[in-house]
Amino acid sequence: MAIGLKASISFCDVEGQLVFLDIEADRYFGLSPAAEQSFRRLLADPVLLEEFVPIDAARALGLL
Repeated sequence: MAIGLKASISFCDVEGQLVFLDIEADRYFGLSPAAEQSFRRLLADPVLLEEFVPIDAARALGLL
């Protein structure tokens, strides 16, 4: 299964913290420390998607 961020969302690492930009919603945001750690693990190894517990929350927020 392939999953990606919505086309309107991009992110970058700013001094060790991920900052997301949602152009469609006209907002910047960050993740909780636990969610950011999970997201970074997922970026490092996409096979870990099955372990990405906050995925339902990310879908509910419109990130995925």
